[in-house]
Amino acid sequence: MNIIYLLILMLTLQVGFIHAQSNDSAKTDDPIYKKPFLVKLSHLQLGGYTDVSYEIERENGITEEATFKANRFNIFAYSRLFNRAAIFAEIEFEEGGEEIALEIAQFDFEFTEALNLRAGILLPPLGRFNVNHDSPKNNFTKRPLVSTEIIPSTLSEVGGGLFGNIYIRKIRMNYGLYMTNGFNDGIILNSAGITSFRAGSPSLGEDNNTVPSFTGRVGIIPVSGIEAGLSFHTGIYNKYILEGQVTDEKRNALIVAADWELSKSFKFGTIGLSGEFAYAKVDLPASLIGLYASRQQGYYIDLTYDFLRGFVKILPKSSFIFALRYDEVHLDKDITGDLTRQFSAGLNFKPFEDSIFKLNYTRGWSYDRISNLTHTALFTASVATYF
Repeated sequence: MNIIYLLILMLTLQVGFIHAQSNDSAKTDDPIYKKPFLVKLSHLQLGGYTDVSYEIERENGITEEATFKANRFNIFAYSRLFNRAAIFAEIEFEEGGEEIALEIAQFDFEFTEALNLRAGILLPPLGRFNVNHDSPKNNFTKRPLVSTEIIPSTLSEVGGGLFGNIYIRKIRMNYGLYMTNGFNDGIILNSAGITSFRAGSPSLGEDNNTVPSFTGRVGIIPVSGIEAGLSFHTGIYNKYILEGQVTDEKRNALIVAADWELSKSFKFGTIGLSGEFAYAKVDLPASLIGLYASRQQGYYIDLTYDFLRGFVKILPKSSFIFALRYDEVHLDKDITGDLTRQFSAGLNFKPFEDSIFKLNYTRGWSYDRISNLTHTALFTASVATYF
């Protein structure tokens, strides 16, 4: 809770440094408001994106999978209710419609650029990838390991909080601070018998206990093209009261994350560097200590080069992108095993800003809990586009 108080105090102290700007500029850092919309009907705007791939996966030299996949078909809607209020919603269809979820359904009310209210089903700003994960924006078909295994993107939660921009001289800071239902017992009570934040992802129904969780992120933008952020998610995950009686101890789950992104344009293209680091800690029952992971850690680093812009004459806004990624996730920091490393390379083509064709190749080295090594290789050819 000390982190919560520190963020609130920091916001209060910086009010005197805030420059007066339009309300819309409070959203300049929010990827939700950078999505393209195909149809505009009065106050309602509609759009979406789709992601289709062909994948060949090998494990220890044996082909495990060679198949087409309809990964995602998402539909989103935005409505400006009046000058200071808006609603945004997104419905996700995964695996050809086998999984359907309401990913976002949030209400925003704007007071000033520094102080805005958000409530509903929202994407907590735990790292940067969770709120900026649309397939047409990413250079790899597969999401980073740390952003799926530790931060279970896409992570949606029911709750509310505050967001905005603060200016300290020429430095801009964006923040988000939310109170939500939080993770549940599935972190340890799952069919896989492991510590899994994905299995304990928050329910969009009622909270499983009476204690809210807290998420916050502060991003610093010293100059255009550079941003660094720190974030956290903390709260009680287990159900400790049954019919008014205390049946268990309160057990906390904590994730802290750091993210960074920078880009620099030159005469012959644009170089980008981005990544994310996450550390997770789970309070375990005494009977599970040593059997389940109490600490997890992971990170990824992406290096991209955007070049030959306009080289295809009939597509003047087209470009090619060469991308490299290193992934590492350690799902039990108390042992040497349960570790995966991956190296990926990609060559992509964007015919225009909102569509991308991707050719990706990934080599992986995965160690189980007793350090047995498995070699993996994955080739993907995919297309993703907004509509």
